[in-house]
Amino acid sequence: MIKSSINPSGIPTILLIDGRPVVRKALNLLLISDIDVDVITTDNIQESIEILEKQSAHDVESGKIDLIMIDMVWARNGILDIIQTLREEFAEIPILVINTGYDDKFASRVMKLGASGYKSSPSSIEQFSEAIRTVISGRKYISSSVTKQVLADTFQKGGMMPHELLSDREFQTMSMIASGKTVGEIGKELILSVKTISTYRTRILEKMNLKNNSEIVQYAVRNNLI
Repeated sequence: MIKSSINPSGIPTILLIDGRPVVRKALNLLLISDIDVDVITTDNIQESIEILEKQSAHDVESGKIDLIMIDMVWARNGILDIIQTLREEFAEIPILVINTGYDDKFASRVMKLGASGYKSSPSSIEQFSEAIRTVISGRKYISSSVTKQVLADTFQKGGMMPHELLSDREFQTMSMIASGKTVGEIGKELILSVKTISTYRTRILEKMNLKNNSEIVQYAVRNNLI
């Protein structure tokens, strides 16, 4: 059984954020029945922040949230903004990013931004439980399948790949361009002006020594970024 250092009952409380009803319900049932934790679910970041603010306002220790869990597949390119927002406002609560898909391109960046753990798919119940237990205890957890990638990205000083020179926002924009989105669509999704996204695009082309969107797509495909 996973122990909570916050809640008197000893059972940890997890805030699960996932906007897909079926997946959210499946994860909720899995966590409650197979891992023995309490779960609060939300389908968007705004509601999550409201819940966390109410929890933080309590003077008593009961009912506090031990862990924030976010599904990478739901969050997609918005994961970086979500992690940054949560870290700035609720730095004391660990974040575990889970990936119910197979694209781990953001693994290194979510860890650098302050996530406490990254659990890649597929995995067993035991591995899932281990990830939750490790992060709640205050330690870092990284799936073995992406450990080398994360360590290399974190500690490598020279010989970096072109996309590793991009800022988080530039990498986010590059990923969205590579997935076929227009500058206007990216600006709308990230709530930024077309001019700002165009500036990011210019920086991306310069830093990666590319000429146009087509070459961005080719680069992303070649390096398994999409």
